[in-house]
Amino acid sequence: MIEIKVGAEALQNEGIKSFSLVTVNEKLFKKALQLNVISNLQYNMLLEFLDDSYNSMRNFLIKHPEFLENALNSDEKTKSRAQSLINQNLYNLK
Repeated sequence: MIEIKVGAEALQNEGIKSFSLVTVNEKLFKKALQLNVISNLQYNMLLEFLDDSYNSMRNFLIKHPEFLENALNSDEKTKSRAQSLINQNLYNLK
């Protein structure tokens, strides 16, 4: 399994000091939920991503194959990123 480091942890691993004004974590998403900025479904999806970014993204792509299909029919930048994800088989979808 691939372990993907994100955010401050990824920067720290590269020896880069972060001076972020906002920490993206469960507390932030809980507040967004309380303010009705996000739904319960979105909140749960975000918590799954924080817990296990690789598998949550893989499961999302498996459950929503139209997501990649739509990305491939989008603007050039999005199309290029989607094609790269497919070509590199980043989420073992084949």
